[in-house]
Amino acid sequence: MQFRYIPPAREEWRAFFIQIAGSLFALLAIAWWQALQAHFNVALFAGTGLGILYLLFTSAGQLHTKSRRARNIVIELRPEALAIRDRAREDVIPWSQVKRCEAAGTKVEVTWVENGAQRKWSFAPRDVLDGQTLAREVKQRATPNFIALDAK
Repeated sequence: MQFRYIPPAREEWRAFFIQIAGSLFALLAIAWWQALQAHFNVALFAGTGLGILYLLFTSAGQLHTKSRRARNIVIELRPEALAIRDRAREDVIPWSQVKRCEAAGTKVEVTWVENGAQRKWSFAPRDVLDGQTLAREVKQRATPNFIALDAK
């Protein structure tokens, strides 16, 4: 079984473009308000501008990360292992090495031992296409005595 991450929705892109337009409007409003003042405060304008740019770049980075993850990462459930492929790199986690698989907040966290070091990988089921199935299958395969209770 293969699973992929969900790409950013149209609403997320639309919200980002609205954020850009609102930020430009806010910068223009601050510049206009400063122009009406007797003394133009450069520090206030620069600080506000840098804060708004920080928010825009943070949002752009999150969208870029989400779209790159949707394009490149494939999660594959094999009979003997969990495989996470990211373009050329592939992490294969044998089910026998998985020490813990548990819900941590809104994410499912898988912990395993590799070369004597403990490693973790987590995913949010809402970020993966058919993520609830992935979460259930990972939990069932990682803990052999797990019995899933499905709502009827």
